[in-house]
Amino acid sequence: MPNYVLNSFMKIGQPSKFNELTKNAKGDFDFNVICPMPKELAIVSDGMDLVHDTEYQKYVDMARDVDDYIKIINLELNLSIPIIKDQEEIINMNIPLEEKKKIRSVYATWNYLKYGFVGWYDWSRENWGTKWNACDSSESEFQTAWCAPGAWLEKLAKHCDFILAYADEDIGSNCGIFVAKDGELRNYYSNEITDESTIFAMTLQGTLQGYDEEYADGFNEEETEKKFKNMFDNKRKLLKNFFVQIGCKEIYKQIKEDLESLW
Repeated sequence: MPNYVLNSFMKIGQPSKFNELTKNAKGDFDFNVICPMPKELAIVSDGMDLVHDTEYQKYVDMARDVDDYIKIINLELNLSIPIIKDQEEIINMNIPLEEKKKIRSVYATWNYLKYGFVGWYDWSRENWGTKWNACDSSESEFQTAWCAPGAWLEKLAKHCDFILAYADEDIGSNCGIFVAKDGELRNYYSNEITDESTIFAMTLQGTLQGYDEEYADGFNEEETEKKFKNMFDNKRKLLKNFFVQIGCKEIYKQIKEDLESLW
């Protein structure tokens, strides 16, 4: 299982436009709204070694869509490749592994020649910046696997301004703030686990997990919980003054103008 990263929009410049670009009909964050993944990519995860049989490649340009491509291949090569929608269908087929590989190879060839990617995994990393779509959505927050969706945020930044804070469940590592302003996106992040990054991640995640003697001298859980309770209850106020509060003055100097212009 991956580490999950909490992504929290702390400020949004154009709320109506933002919601149109980021949320699906159910009101959940959905990367497909602004950057839709081609459906065929869901059939194959990865494996450039699958794109090797040139006899499949010549049929790609002949087809209107992937279903038509499969029909042409079956007719021309006397095969029985099924029309499928996702990789689970292949996995659950009660057929030899070599036959499964042939099916994947047919679809991988189409995907690579049409989209430049064999399957969903590499496409997602390139176009969204993370392997899966957003999950566990709320009004202004969502979770992603392993990292914040930087590539998706770059696309979103061309349409609206925002501030997004993110923090890994591995408290203190892989955390920071994205600031989008006037079409440009900047990422301010911590390269290592420090007292400052730990407090930041704890506050964003709303937990005291990770704040112990390893990161701070004289740790007292009761006093620490009291000290940071107001931060847990008011994330927006925390993020507005975050870099000053925890002493990262040099970073704050770089981001101060961006923060104030959006608040």
